Amino acid sequence: MSMRTDNRGPVATGTTRREAHGRPRLWTVRTALLSAGVLFFEAALLVVGVTFLGLDDETPIPQDDPGLLLLTLPLLACVALPAGLLMTVTVVLPSLGLARRLGGRRWVVPAVAAAATLPLAVLVKLWWALSMTRALECWSLLAVCVAAAAGAVALSHRHLRTGRTASLLRRGYAYGSLAVLAACGLGLGARSLGLIEEYRPPTVAQHELVGAWTDGEGGRLRLASDGTAVADRLRTEEDDAVEGASDARRCTGTGTWTFQSATDPWEQSVRLSIDGCATEWNVGGTDRRPGLNHVYGDPDSPDWFRLRR
Repeated sequence: MSMRTDNRGPVATGTTRREAHGRPRLWTVRTALLSAGVLFFEAALLVVGVTFLGLDDETPIPQDDPGLLLLTLPLLACVALPAGLLMTVTVVLPSLGLARRLGGRRWVVPAVAAAATLPLAVLVKLWWALSMTRALECWSLLAVCVAAAAGAVALSHRHLRTGRTASLLRRGYAYGSLAVLAACGLGLGARSLGLIEEYRPPTVAQHELVGAWTDGEGGRLRLASDGTAVADRLRTEEDDAVEGASDARRCTGTGTWTFQSATDPWEQSVRLSIDGCATEWNVGGTDRRPGLNHVYGDPDSPDWFRLRR
């Protein structure tokens, strides 16, 4: 640390520059980078957790190998770090500054973070039409992430006297990277040991598909053992694309169906021959409750609707 002298006496310069009231400066490049890094690693750990914990969730297509996370996370950083900087400038640092003015006690930062993230949570709820429960979960998660980033910035200020802010920034990014790698390693290890099961469609026989199926919205499909099929107000891709579509967009009629068995459960399918109805249906659901899924749209991120007993 260097010193200079003016008409007010000696003033600290360099990395340990302080505000007039003696506290460290809040708005610096290093504090912004530290906060953005904390937010990014929090997001990365969340992605890793959701990926591995969601491996047993039903999906219409096989999920990508979770090991690919190690390749995609660096690409995620290209987007997440700038987003973290934006979040830092608009939420984290203003929240920490307000917490300082309110006394700076430990409980003040989480309280201010909760208040600051409430408008963002409301926007997320409205944009994605989330339920109240999901919106509250989102708000809690945002508040925790902002409070953690603000806490990291506050911790960095304690190292100003020793001039270790640069090393703290490097160690923060290094420890964050190790935490993400460790989470990926634990997830892959648990998956290889069978502690985390991946979803696979049930293996079914043709006679198990005979009967009535419903989409839960008034649409029905009846598959008979003689190969005939009857659809009543069955959903279609056009109906699914238009919110509140009329019955005219739904499929009603009589035709035939065939079942294509396969060793790979993902390859099992039902082919439906009814004018206006979706033709290809994949087997889904669970062993206890099989289902039929129609997948369409982008192969990498498809839309789909399903039928259940």
